[in-house]
Amino acid sequence: MFEPHVPKSLFDTVTGNETWFPFFIISPKRLNRMCVDGQGDRPVVLRSGFQSRKRMFTVFFNYSGPLVVDILPQDTAMTATYYVQNVLSHVK
Repeated sequence: MFEPHVPKSLFDTVTGNETWFPFFIISPKRLNRMCVDGQGDRPVVLRSGFQSRKRMFTVFFNYSGPLVVDILPQDTAMTATYYVQNVLSHVK
C-alpha cells in the first residue's frame, strides 16, 4: 500500500464498514383510498413486515470521501469470492 521511503500520512488511510439496513415499503395513503357502499366490507390492505427486506451496504472511504459503496444484490450471499471480486478490487 505504501511505497518505501515515502512519508506516510493520514491522507493515505482508507477505512471501511459493512452493515445491514432493513427497509420496508408502504404504499401512499392516496393509493389506499376507495369508495365503499354500505353493503360491502373494505378490502384489507396488506403491508410487509418491518424487517421483511434488508440489504448489506459496504462502504470504504478516506479523507476526501467515499471510495466504494457496494450494495449486496438480493438473494446473494456475502462470500470471500464476492468480497474480493466486487468490493476489494474497487478499493485497490
